[in-house]
Amino acid sequence: IVLNPYDIEYEMLRKKQLEAQYRRSKGELRQEEETVREARRIEANRKRILKERQRIQKLLLPAGDIAVTDVDDAGPSRGGHKSRSMKVTIPGTVEPVLT
Repeated sequence: IVLNPYDIEYEMLRKKQLEAQYRRSKGELRQEEETVREARRIEANRKRILKERQRIQKLLLPAGDIAVTDVDDAGPSRGGHKSRSMKVTIPGTVEPVLT
């Protein structure tokens, strides 16, 4: 009984993908590395800003009076990425209605 049979189509596809990776130029590799660094920097800044907002909100309002939620927008934005926004709920206040 063979649990993992040899799949010729899968292996041929894998070989083509590997060859394509080896054929990439140094410029393409540098560009990809820069893109990854930029994505990490953006994510770190997003986390830092979120923590700073929470810290400021904690200072401004008594504990238990505020709810902070991370809200995902329904559709993708530029580049196929979803944008994120913060929703702050303060008891006794009315949210504005946007038309």
